[in-house]
Amino acid sequence: MSDLERPLVEPDAEAQEKSLVGKTDEEKHEEKSKPQSSAFWTKFSLACSMAGWVTLFYVPIVVPGVHQWFFVDTDAPHFLGSLDFESYWPNTVQLIVFTVYFSTGSTVNLAWQGLCGTVMAGINQVFMAHLFPHGGKCVKIAEYTGSGLRGHCEEFLDPNYGRWEWFVWFDVIFFIFLVLSSNAKENTMKFSMSWHVTYMMAFMSYDGYQASHAVNITSVIGCSLAILITLTPTFGVAGLTIKKQMCAKNLEGHPESIAEKMKEISEATVDFMLAKRPETAEERYQYKVDKAAIQMNVKELSGMAAAMTSDWSTSWWEGWVHLLTGCESGVKEFRQVRAHCGTFSEAFQDDIGGFDDIACVMKKVASAVDAASYNFVEAQDIDDIKKTRVELDPKIKVLNEASMNLLEYISSWKNMKAVIDNHDKPGEELGKQVGGRVSDVEDKFKDLFHGYKSWSEKNGVDGLSRGRKILRSNMSVFVFGILQLSMEVVDLSKKVVEKYKNNAQLRKDPDPAGLFKETATGMWDQFVATWMSDKTNPASLFVIKAFTDNDKRGFVLRNVISIGLCFILGNVLQGNVFKTPFNPLLAGTLAVLVSHFPGSAFYKNLMRLLGLAIGNALPIIMMAVTTLSGNFLRPYVHLLAFFTFELFFGLMYYTSPEWGYVGCIVAGFGCYSFTTDTWSDASFEAAYCKIGQVTAAIVIQIIVDSVDANITKKFPQTIVVENMKKLTDQNDGIVAVFDDLKIHMSEGTGKESMDKIKEKAKKLKDIVASQEAMVGECETKTTIVAGPSPAFQLDLYKGSLAAIEEMLGEIDVLCLLDEFTDNLTHEDRKISNVRAKWFTPEYVRFYGDVTSAMTKTFKTLNEILAKTDESLLRPDGRMCVLDEDTSPYTDSMRMAVVKRILADTIDHVLTIEHLFCESGCLEFKNPKKNR
Repeated sequence: MSDLERPLVEPDAEAQEKSLVGKTDEEKHEEKSKPQSSAFWTKFSLACSMAGWVTLFYVPIVVPGVHQWFFVDTDAPHFLGSLDFESYWPNTVQLIVFTVYFSTGSTVNLAWQGLCGTVMAGINQVFMAHLFPHGGKCVKIAEYTGSGLRGHCEEFLDPNYGRWEWFVWFDVIFFIFLVLSSNAKENTMKFSMSWHVTYMMAFMSYDGYQASHAVNITSVIGCSLAILITLTPTFGVAGLTIKKQMCAKNLEGHPESIAEKMKEISEATVDFMLAKRPETAEERYQYKVDKAAIQMNVKELSGMAAAMTSDWSTSWWEGWVHLLTGCESGVKEFRQVRAHCGTFSEAFQDDIGGFDDIACVMKKVASAVDAASYNFVEAQDIDDIKKTRVELDPKIKVLNEASMNLLEYISSWKNMKAVIDNHDKPGEELGKQVGGRVSDVEDKFKDLFHGYKSWSEKNGVDGLSRGRKILRSNMSVFVFGILQLSMEVVDLSKKVVEKYKNNAQLRKDPDPAGLFKETATGMWDQFVATWMSDKTNPASLFVIKAFTDNDKRGFVLRNVISIGLCFILGNVLQGNVFKTPFNPLLAGTLAVLVSHFPGSAFYKNLMRLLGLAIGNALPIIMMAVTTLSGNFLRPYVHLLAFFTFELFFGLMYYTSPEWGYVGCIVAGFGCYSFTTDTWSDASFEAAYCKIGQVTAAIVIQIIVDSVDANITKKFPQTIVVENMKKLTDQNDGIVAVFDDLKIHMSEGTGKESMDKIKEKAKKLKDIVASQEAMVGECETKTTIVAGPSPAFQLDLYKGSLAAIEEMLGEIDVLCLLDEFTDNLTHEDRKISNVRAKWFTPEYVRFYGDVTSAMTKTFKTLNEILAKTDESLLRPDGRMCVLDEDTSPYTDSMRMAVVKRILADTIDHVLTIEHLFCESGCLEFKNPKKNR
């Protein structure tokens, strides 16, 4: 489920609570146990809403009486100063289709991006109209010779246009270059370039330039209506629901939900780890269920964190809805809830060290099957284990309970709102209320930390059975997780208090100046993000990156050439499918489908061609039915056909992972095909010409992309191989980070060293994220023509990428271990020895063996991915053979964590080794022939 879909499928909490009023506990439990509406029915409801509203606004086109009133009697075209207003009205309906999305915030965001692009194209048009008021109006045209090229203009109405026509051509190309270089959101790029192509083609037409606001007016109307559609009340099992699609409705519950999930994970892990050995069949079954539940909850936690971050980010766009429709108190509470949720969004997002990594530690200890199920433990040791744990169990439980109670308290908006409403200085008051709870957690933290160390020394397992050592190591990792979780909760509590002290919105009576500053800052950030999405990198600002970054430069030049060439051809060609000159369709086609990679661009172009073909042909077939209904019923049958068309393809758009793009194209471009119910040879010819021109544009893009790819050798497969080499590089790759961590932990280097390690890890995570986005580009279906080189090892690539991502998670836990050491008080550090002394020196050798195995495996992986022939690689020296860890056993909690991380890292390395052995690229001899 995508982040944007999640808010839609969550039940309306307020309505659900109201439905439980007056019911017994049994009835309440039964009501809450009922299955919620599926995601399909939610999307179906959205598709019905979209189809219904676009049909309503299609009425002025179809029903003669409404058409007469709307376009003639009201004199709207003259009032708006746009005589072509009627011909552009389908643009309103089309924009509704393209803009309505899964939430109000995402719809507002898409509307903003679309309007930004449209306005920028309009500004350029006004600028050119100021220079050449009549545009390219021609008073004397050379006779058309039938050569396939339009006749040239022998005399322009404006002589300046004739002398400076080259500047008009320069403006066309330079504007496209600026948009592609700007790092704008792709939606903004598409709207900006497509309308720019349309405007400038009309501006250069021999018919001359005619000022019109129709595009801007219909765009504003369409975007506004799209937003209103998401605010329309809907009926469901809970009755009338208002503003159901607003992400802001989820903000209040997100912190509480994720705190509850974290509590569920920690409590389940505590019960799991402190439970007695499962003996009966029922106990063994319950053990499996509990372990699976912990693993499932950890997986759900990351999804909940992503949904919270998405809703928090998207809800900024819904603030304008609150400002326009809500009362002052509603606006104030929206800002307060959003500020409160933002703190938790930042704390739970995927980062190096944090709640997500602690959850992974919990998952690790629950997944240690041998440790948890007491395998390899002698029978006489089991009673001893039960006795020794009696002293330890209460300390773990009371710390976890105290830290989870603190997390629940600060996550509750009800608690925070009470502080805001009842105190003039909520930050100071919250500090007092939280301070006692924080002190309680810190005291219990010290009690467990000291107690576990004493308990480990008192009940040492050195010299005992292997099973006892396995259990003790796993218990040490578990206690580390509980301790670090409490520290993360304390740190989050302090951040919440600090937020309430410094945020102007979190006041009983917010400071107007502070609110204005924060609002202005938010507006500026969103504006910059619209046009410079990579705003964190100064080198990415505006056009600079187009010259300094090879990939960006290739992207810009490739699209400028293909769109510019299509603009030239659409401008000058006349004949065959290019029936009329000054046709923006060719360039407009490529403007809304910018090319990132040759293969996927070709595939998407085919999908677009299919969408346009269906969008042009299917309405003809459907409208044939309307001719059988008679003059009176014809408009209503027409509207019914249009509603059915939009409903089906809208549902395809919202539900189909593979065909959603086609559904969007058909639903959007079909709007223009339904404008008439009468067909002639001319209309069929026009539809055929449109398909022919789109096909020509696709061919041009394929040629440009193929030439560029062969010159630069930048195929998607080549890019992922290069990125894989970066991930596994000896100096800055994963192995280098593990080596740096070894030095840092064994030699006790300072904070500056750890900051560099985290910076390296962050860059590697960014590369992995980009690699994951490339999976679709390397799919077999994107291959246009298979060459002599062997097929790309996609399964090996995807499996190895997943294993590498797990290794980055292991790095996160080691960084978390460093935070654990840093956050200990000076007294505690004394008890746990000096920072550099806790690491067992003898373990350095085995640690080095692990990184050597990683290096060997990565080298083979890169060789296989980069192969350009069918030859097999000899396996000699490529397989990992590790000696046993001979370092002495230690009761150190931190060493137990390090050893567990390295053991799991070996598993990930062996996973990659298994994958490339299965790839068929290694030569294995038949054992019988060697005898």
